[in-house]
This record gives sequence, structure tokens and C-alpha cells, in this order.
Amino acid sequence: MNDDRRIDLHMHSRFSDGVHAPSVLVDLAKWKGISAIALSDHDSLDGFPELEAAARQAGVEVISAVELSCEHAGHDLHVLGYGVDVKHAGLQASLLEFRASRERRGIRIVELLRENGIHLDIEKVLAKAVGGALGRPHIAEAMLEAGHVADPAEALAR
Repeated sequence: MNDDRRIDLHMHSRFSDGVHAPSVLVDLAKWKGISAIALSDHDSLDGFPELEAAARQAGVEVISAVELSCEHAGHDLHVLGYGVDVKHAGLQASLLEFRASRERRGIRIVELLRENGIHLDIEKVLAKAVGGALGRPHIAEAMLEAGHVADPAEALAR
């Protein structure tokens, strides 16, 4: 059997730490010849309806997914869940709580940066998350735009 189908089961949109809208990810997948995708945003399923509608139009198969940010024994873990019920009220409530925790962590990082001489406008940082899960890449982007670093990698390292 020669099945040349290509899939991508770990994509992030602007609802997480990606930069594109879910519909743009569908367009990119179609352009690259990818036949099935999963939008696995951090602690969010908010982009799935847009992804699903665009994928239906483009003829791309979608799988519901989410990347959960967890901690175990003092280590950050990212657990991928596939085939989740995007309308499950309990799951949605938990994801909302997880995003609030990520936002508090992000605000604390901005405060620590300020204590170390790197001043960022917290409202600008929060706006980068576009209502999704605030993450370190958003803070790195704000640091770059404010001229504190030469590139995002330097920001993440600092």
C-alpha cells in the first residue's frame, strides 16, 4: 500500500502562541499538500470552529486537539489531547482556568523583567495573545519590538 498522505497534528494559531489565524493554517496546509491537520493550541479550543469551517471548504480533514500545559515534579509538561469534544462545558471551563493561570504567569514574568531593567507595556503584551493563551513567545515578541533583544531566541533565553 502506498499512501502518500501527509498530516500535521501539532499546529498553533493566534489563539495560542502561533501567529496565523486558523483559516490561514488551513490554506498553508492545503498549499503544502497536507491532507489532515490538528490545531493543538495551548489550553484553548477557541480556534477550532474557524479551522473546521475553512477545512471543510478546502477539503482538508481536521482532528480536534488541545495542548495542555501541566506541571509534574517541578517540570513543565505539554500533553497533547486528540479527538476532544470541543463543546464539552467542563473541558472549556478548565481551559479557561488554565489560560487565566498562564496569564498570571506571564504578568509575573513581565514584572520580573521590569525588576531587572526591562520595561514592557503589559497591555501590549496581553494584546499579543489576541484573547488566547498568553505565552512566553508573546513576551519575547514584545521584548523584540521594544528593542530589548535582537531576536526572539535571545528573549526566550533571557
